[in-house]
Amino acid sequence: MSHNHSHHVFGSSFKLFFVLIFNLIITVVEFLGGLFSNSLALLSDSFHNFTDTVAIALTFLGIKVSQKDKDKKKTYGYKRAQIIIAFVNSLVLILVCLYLLYEGIYKIISPTEVKSSLMLIIAIIGFVANLLSVLLLREESSSSLNIRSSYLHLFSDTLSSVGVIIGALVMKFFNIYFVDGLVTIMISLYIIYETFSIFKKSVDIFMQGSSLDYSKIRDRIILINGVKDIHHMHSWMLDENTLHFEAHIKLDDLKLSDVHKIYQEIEEILENEFSVSHITIQPEFIGCTDNICGE
Repeated sequence: MSHNHSHHVFGSSFKLFFVLIFNLIITVVEFLGGLFSNSLALLSDSFHNFTDTVAIALTFLGIKVSQKDKDKKKTYGYKRAQIIIAFVNSLVLILVCLYLLYEGIYKIISPTEVKSSLMLIIAIIGFVANLLSVLLLREESSSSLNIRSSYLHLFSDTLSSVGVIIGALVMKFFNIYFVDGLVTIMISLYIIYETFSIFKKSVDIFMQGSSLDYSKIRDRIILINGVKDIHHMHSWMLDENTLHFEAHIKLDDLKLSDVHKIYQEIEEILENEFSVSHITIQPEFIGCTDNICGE
């Protein structure tokens, strides 16, 4: 592991730990505020924050586990720990948003009066705290699917706080109580839309999928002098940044030194043009009866 990578991982872990403690405090404050103000919106938001606290804790754990060295039983190492956490986080967030959709509809149908002044104060505190957490993880969110899932959790909390603030203001000055439920529904639908891409990508990785275009790879490889064909192509992602590729290649009857040069050329093409991280090639010098890519 390089010094820069180690420094980046340490920085991400430190920020996540800080955000974890911060979010736990927000959860307690909103829960107590919801009880004293009789605000179901604040109680729902505190529950949302609690699930996010758990998600951040799992993200922190995933980073720590993924740093473990490979061993005899885990020859690929523990990199997929972060994908497991990203899957769990995104799934939980979608489920929480579905619950908030239900609560939002219920609030529209049966609005209740709350102590809007206290609700407004707590919501503003929650908004500021969540916004600080979002800004803290913003840079890291683009480099890790796992951290991005936690970032979206916090981003959803920030939007939820905005909804609670708007609801509190409307209730305080206009006594229109169904607005809180309407804002909750809009926020939940937006977060589901944003989170589904992480959920889908983590499932694709588990199902050993990839986005490689085998036809383009074949067209490119057979241009190499000495290569007759490439088939039995398979690819899968170990994590979001590590793409594995394997294939059989039919070659002319060449010297081993010439085959090695072809290997090197294929590897350069796959690494530079298709972003493949790990390549396994099996040579064939006799006819192959099955030329179906990816079978």
